[in-house]
Amino acid sequence: MNLLGNVIAYIVPFIAGLSVLIFAHELGHYLFARLNNVKVETFSIGFGREIWGRTDKRGTRWKIAWLPFGGYVMMLGDKDAASAPDAGKLASMSEGDLAQTLYSKSPLQRIAVSGGGPLGNYIYGFLVMTAVFFFKGAPDNRLTVKEVADQSPAAEAGIIAGDVVESAAENKIENHQDLNNIVAKSGLEAVYLRINRNGTALNIAVTPKEMDCRLPGETVAVKRKMLGLVFAPSETVKVGLWGAITNAGKFCVKISGDIMRALMRLVSSSDGAKNLGGPVRIAQLFGDIFRTGDMSKLLVFSAMLSINLGFVNLLPLPALDGGSIFISLIELVARRPLNRQVQELIMRLGFVFLCVLMLLVTCNDILHMGILSKIKGIFAGFCQ
Repeated sequence: MNLLGNVIAYIVPFIAGLSVLIFAHELGHYLFARLNNVKVETFSIGFGREIWGRTDKRGTRWKIAWLPFGGYVMMLGDKDAASAPDAGKLASMSEGDLAQTLYSKSPLQRIAVSGGGPLGNYIYGFLVMTAVFFFKGAPDNRLTVKEVADQSPAAEAGIIAGDVVESAAENKIENHQDLNNIVAKSGLEAVYLRINRNGTALNIAVTPKEMDCRLPGETVAVKRKMLGLVFAPSETVKVGLWGAITNAGKFCVKISGDIMRALMRLVSSSDGAKNLGGPVRIAQLFGDIFRTGDMSKLLVFSAMLSINLGFVNLLPLPALDGGSIFISLIELVARRPLNRQVQELIMRLGFVFLCVLMLLVTCNDILHMGILSKIKGIFAGFCQ
């Protein structure tokens, strides 16, 4: 595929999908700011120079900027897009203007505005999945074995194609990720599976072992604790509106739990960082799904990313919404405001931390996806 084709197939879907998620996030901040009488000066999709913009009757500048990898809502009293407080501007404001800043509001109001962004992402993910389940149907949640790898732990334990895995370690199994999570926690100890074989219930102990596994979008296989099972694609069943709503709610809870477990592995395991994906890998996945032409898969992936974005932004780290919420909680307990200069310093340090983290995950993407070897191959071709 030529360069133009790659741009269309990968970069364009990624930018379009990311912009929708950013809009949902920033719209949540905007609406909660409005509800709490906070003046919003700028609503931007992207950073840098403005491509398009208009100012509404409330004085908010709605704009699209040329660098589309992010966005922000700048409120009255903010110093920059990172929402650091402008101590000098706040000190010189009239009482009327000061009353319209976020920094004049109660801790609970500030928590509401900060939490509005992640809530917007969760609402987007919930609504998208409700629509997908209503129009396409919901999975029937039966985990049916399609294949058993030769000489794998599952084969040695006697599991055969057609078996249905109902529970593992006395936990109900609804999809293969549930089983993966239990296997990952088990170490190399036996996992007791409850199997339904043609209506007969069986209890089978399977001891995981490390096997080579290559995830979608990766070129390098990594060692993972596995049972050696390949499951049949889940079938879908028609559900009504209420069924779509309940399944969408379960989906949001499920994805949040998966993210939490992934973060715990990131902290507790030396291998956790190897699976940390960034914008390059997300762009590739967006492009791969877009090229299938299956709109429902694209919507599901978009919903998963939106929930991921909302969850991560709730982490109590500076420059994230969770950092602002944490500061407001401290003020709520201490019953006095935190020094504004200290807030500004915390936000700036947090912004630097996020930039470094983004650089690390991007480098991780480059290493895992073999981009360096591809670049080397291109230059080698020039030299021949």
